[in-house]
Amino acid sequence: MSINDQYLKEVSESIKSLFDLTSRVDERVHLMIKKQESMEHKQSQHAEILNSMIISTKLLENQYKLVAILEEKLHKYIFNVTKDYNTNKDEVSELKNRIEYFEKSLNTQENRWKTIFDMSMKVVWTIVVAYLLLKLKLNSPIGLP
Repeated sequence: MSINDQYLKEVSESIKSLFDLTSRVDERVHLMIKKQESMEHKQSQHAEILNSMIISTKLLENQYKLVAILEEKLHKYIFNVTKDYNTNKDEVSELKNRIEYFEKSLNTQENRWKTIFDMSMKVVWTIVVAYLLLKLKLNSPIGLP
């Protein structure tokens, strides 16, 4: 073989090698592009998830602040209600004592009036019975003339 043929053969083999090498590099570049696209897609998904989590966290923080404010207002309200309850309890106790005092004094007066009324009724009945006995000219059941 001549040097030219040999040179052409080597150049041809080199070109084949170079073509194979560029084909493999091309395949790897395509794989890397696909992986990069996949990674970018995953990164965008992670970014969306992260944004969603940030929004949820902010909402939770706002709700926590609202809950803290409501809890503080509730404690103040409970304190005021308890204070009012204790004040009213004392007033009710004082009113109860006054009512009991007035009831006792009324019962005393009522008992006096009741005794007077009972005695008056007994006297009236005695007079009515005596009058009837006198008009009917009957003898007294207890043996009085």
